[in-house]
Amino acid sequence: MRMSEARIGFGDQKRMGRSASGQSIGEIDGVIKHSDNTRIAIFEAFRFFSLEKRTISGHLDKISSYDNEELSPVFIIVYCDIDDFTQLTKDYKKYVSDISYAGFTDKKKRVETVEITDQLWLGKEVRYRVKDIVFYHLLLNMR
Repeated sequence: MRMSEARIGFGDQKRMGRSASGQSIGEIDGVIKHSDNTRIAIFEAFRFFSLEKRTISGHLDKISSYDNEELSPVFIIVYCDIDDFTQLTKDYKKYVSDISYAGFTDKKKRVETVEITDQLWLGKEVRYRVKDIVFYHLLLNMR
C-alpha cells in the first residue's frame, strides 16, 4: 500500500520546537502526517559505530524540546555499523531502560523487545509527558 492510499504523508528535517541549546528552533528528522496535515508521529535517526551512550542520550533528550504536541508514537531509528549487532542490541536495551529522558517521566521505564532478527531489533517502551508516549526503537544492522 502506498502512503497516499493510507492517507498519510511524510516530511523530513522539520524545524519545530527548540534546539538543544534553547537558542534557536530545533530540527526533528521526520514527521508523519495525516492527510489533513495533522502531525501524528515524529522520528529521530542517527548512526552507530559502537554503543555511543552520549549520542543516545543526546538524541532522546531532544525529543521533548522538538515536540510541543506530545505526539505518540515516537520512532527512534539507529543505523548500526558494528561487528557484534546482537550484543549491541542487548547493551542498547539495557542503557535506554536505565536512563531518564529530559521532559519525560519514567512511567514504565522498561524497554520490551518486540522483534529481533540478524538485521534488526525493535523495542517498545512507554514514557510519560502529559500523557503516555510510546517510543519504538528500531536498530538496523547495516553490515
